[in-house]
Amino acid sequence: SEMAIRIVLVLMAMASWFAYIVDVEGAFLAGRFKNGERIFMEAPEGYRKYYPSLFLLQLQRALHGLAQAAMAFFREAAKALKLAGFHRNDADPCLYYAWERGKLTAAMLWAGGMLLAGPKEAALEAKRKILQVFGCKDAGEMAGYAGCAAERGKGWLKVAQPAGLRKIEDEFNPKQHCSKGRMPATPAEPGKILSQGEQGEEQPKEGHKAYQSGCGLLLHIIRWARQEALNAARELTGHMRKPATKHMKAMYRCMNYLLSTPERGYFIKPSRAWDGTDEFKFKLMGKSDSEYLTDPDCKSVNGWSI
Repeated sequence: SEMAIRIVLVLMAMASWFAYIVDVEGAFLAGRFKNGERIFMEAPEGYRKYYPSLFLLQLQRALHGLAQAAMAFFREAAKALKLAGFHRNDADPCLYYAWERGKLTAAMLWAGGMLLAGPKEAALEAKRKILQVFGCKDAGEMAGYAGCAAERGKGWLKVAQPAGLRKIEDEFNPKQHCSKGRMPATPAEPGKILSQGEQGEEQPKEGHKAYQSGCGLLLHIIRWARQEALNAARELTGHMRKPATKHMKAMYRCMNYLLSTPERGYFIKPSRAWDGTDEFKFKLMGKSDSEYLTDPDCKSVNGWSI
């Protein structure tokens, strides 16, 4: 989950952990079906001439596109991590850990890859074991995760979304919608709430699709790297069913704000270092925000980050 990944990133910064990525080759093809489950499919196009018209093929392994594929891969990956000496975390099934000579090593599963983080020797040993028991490709030290780019220094770590910003520029070209060519200094207009559109202002059907696609892309970028624009994106998603011209304008504003500040990202800089042992006492810090009076429907919105 997002929370587990963030916790591992914080631990990496505090303990100066080394982190390595392994990609599972054909991840969603690696799983097998369970409990006698049987799945059939038509012969793929190009092979149908070799089979009778009503002939079906029974799958022996999972395929991309199957609802069962991700779970089947997870079961295989869990077996590999167990053989490598890792234990599953009780709070997050995709987070695994191991204690070696009093020091912690963490393993994180996502999509078709794994992140192995810990003291250098322990992380390298974990990677060696995983490569032995599972069909993986060594992708080297972590340069990014979940579509993000990661930059590291002594005691800090920064996560950005350059690929997402390029996608915004390529697919939406929001700069052409800038008022007088000036890029906005904030993701949304200060002090205003994005209200419903008036009758007759609704976008045509193709505009609906563009708006929904744009909001989805914004949510992904903001969720992983640009939390300061989260409330602006939340307001945009409240108008997915009937976006009006002003909602499109607000979406382009948020996009242009992100494009004008590409150097920003999710910055992690803990106030203390950690030696990696289990006797260390962590200090949790949090921020909260709320909004009530400016909403015309008097709906309270709360947000917090720990």
